Amino acid sequence: MGAKKLDRDLLNRIREKFEAGYNLYDLANENFLNYDTLKNISSQEGWQKNSRVEAIRIAEINLESEKNAKTRQTVKNKYKSITNNLRAELVGQSKKGITEDRDKAEAILKSIQAVGELYKIDKDLHNIMNSKEEADIQQKRLKNQKLKEDLLQDDKPPHIT
Repeated sequence: MGAKKLDRDLLNRIREKFEAGYNLYDLANENFLNYDTLKNISSQEGWQKNSRVEAIRIAEINLESEKNAKTRQTVKNKYKSITNNLRAELVGQSKKGITEDRDKAEAILKSIQAVGELYKIDKDLHNIMNSKEEADIQQKRLKNQKLKEDLLQDDKPPHIT
């Protein structure tokens, strides 16, 4: 009776997990395989433990960055809307004549100051940057992309669990 032929898809899934840092012994037990058989296959095919960990970490950072960028854009849009409304109200007041309703004009000016202070707080809290700072971050992202491409020379997408 000949040796049992292992499914290539199963071996590819095991290899991805092994390269992501899983223990070969645990993978053999999980998939009901002989440890020595799996060890021989991994040696013959040149599997390297943790070879994808850095690529996975970079992918996770990129996902988190995208999420944070959406949050920052939402905050920026909120303040743009508030600022536009206050500006329109202030312009409307100046057309009427500020002396007519001095209290309302003063309230609008205090609102503008409060919005400015709140924006400073939210800017720090949500790491909102100006265009130069964003360009620096984009340059760092490009460097990270190059690093990721160097780590994934075999064109396999990182497996994130």
